[in-house]
Amino acid sequence: MSTDMRVAETILSQLGGNRFRVMTGAKNFAATDNSLRMKIGRNKTNANYMEVSLNMLDLYDITFAKVTKSSFLKGVPLTEENMELAKMAGETIFGTSRKNIRIKFRGPRPTNTNHTLKEYAVAFDAYLWERD
Repeated sequence: MSTDMRVAETILSQLGGNRFRVMTGAKNFAATDNSLRMKIGRNKTNANYMEVSLNMLDLYDITFAKVTKSSFLKGVPLTEENMELAKMAGETIFGTSRKNIRIKFRGPRPTNTNHTLKEYAVAFDAYLWERD
């Protein structure tokens, strides 16, 4: 068994294992180097994906996301780490390469353009973009 699977299995067991699955409606589990990702059932925040990551302090960071058909992540706070995680999530969810994941920035727009530039952005949406 690889190290990443042990971390993911430990995370799931500490969350409560099968009881956690039943309580939250969690399914479609995916393991990464130091995290466990899953689709979760209906909840107050409308998030439908959750990632539990092991950080350097041996604590867990929990991230929730709303994945939709047109864009699979919406309104994610803009950081380089979040952009990298969005591209990894797109690869995992759709089984595609990173070049097919597109980022649309959110925030104020300069007067001479219809798009938000990265330097003005405060958040982003991630889209699946496949060429024919």
